[in-house]
Amino acid sequence: MEDMIGPLLLASSVYHLWQERNSRVFQNHAKSVQFLSEEVHQQMRDILSNADNHQGITEAIGNIWNISTIATGRRS
Repeated sequence: MEDMIGPLLLASSVYHLWQERNSRVFQNHAKSVQFLSEEVHQQMRDILSNADNHQGITEAIGNIWNISTIATGRRS
């Protein structure tokens, strides 16, 4: 799983930046950098949280992304 985090983070960042670009160009609406960063972070947490039984998610990765690595469930 660790080797997938970089490409997933890049894809999420590009997606959200492109959506923001389109929003600014076509709808004259802008989000803050902080808000975009939070969107990317939340999407990464969702992706990692939904990994099959958290396979390959080490405790260090779980701590960075605030994801529980125990088998019984997720952090609330």
